[in-house]
Amino acid sequence: DIAGETSNLSKLEKVITYGSVLVTKYSGPAQLAALLDIEQVIFFGPATPRLYCPTGNKSTMLFANYSCSLCLTASNHRRVFCDDNKYLQAISVKAT
Repeated sequence: DIAGETSNLSKLEKVITYGSVLVTKYSGPAQLAALLDIEQVIFFGPATPRLYCPTGNKSTMLFANYSCSLCLTASNHRRVFCDDNKYLQAISVKAT
């Protein structure tokens, strides 16, 4: 967990490149990792990967695909109107 530990993009880039994979929610670090060609596992909540997935082929998106998941848009100033995080609670680990 590096939350709050990086004060600028240069420091964040150094931290991301230390590992072989970045596990994160959809955010700026996911996009930066895509630019750096780093493997990513990205949790999508109210945003949809259909619109916001990073470019490249090293991204694994975890998404519950709720019909209301398109609620996070630029047109509503990225405000989420749900009181819980049901989008993320619906993502589970599958035994294989």
